[in-house]
Amino acid sequence: ENMNLYSKVSTDDIRFRPSLGYIAKDFEVLKEIVKITLPLKNDSSVHKIVISSIDSSNYPFEVERIDFPDIYGDRKENIQFLEQVLPTIDFLISKEGPVDVEGFGDSVFGHFDERTKQIQRKAKKGLLRVANMVGATAISIPTAELGVSYLGICESIPSKIAVMIEKMEKLVIPQDELIERYFRNPETWFRKGYGE
Repeated sequence: ENMNLYSKVSTDDIRFRPSLGYIAKDFEVLKEIVKITLPLKNDSSVHKIVISSIDSSNYPFEVERIDFPDIYGDRKENIQFLEQVLPTIDFLISKEGPVDVEGFGDSVFGHFDERTKQIQRKAKKGLLRVANMVGATAISIPTAELGVSYLGICESIPSKIAVMIEKMEKLVIPQDELIERYFRNPETWFRKGYGE
């Protein structure tokens, strides 16, 4: 309720409010943080997980393919899609990207004219742009492709979040060794580590 005090209006006149988010390179750390902030209980029932009918990925759990709207298109259409689908499933997975590799995905930049709108569209931000706007919970798991991830989205209901965390963990791949060595090692950039 207090977050309503901070609600904002997007560049395309959609009212939304800020939400809490976590970033972790280690999925175990993410799970521990979520457990501290939200009581989650696993259940053993059959789960309904949907993906786009054009997603050709193989998943290590059962999924159902359904038609998604143009996820890189109009946000209002994507909001309507999530509001309609999320109550009927445990969660969905949207394979998105490559994000910000071929374009710049900022809506302020994209509002100027048709050219900037197309550059914004090429940034390949799909349902990622609207998960917060529908009050959903989302988890993004990187793939081996640059800028591409599996985006899990569910209603912000603890039982659905627990299912999504359990299943999405199966999509985690080992960290890229080169990236680890060059960008995540502070000794590469600082002789004495962080600060001097």
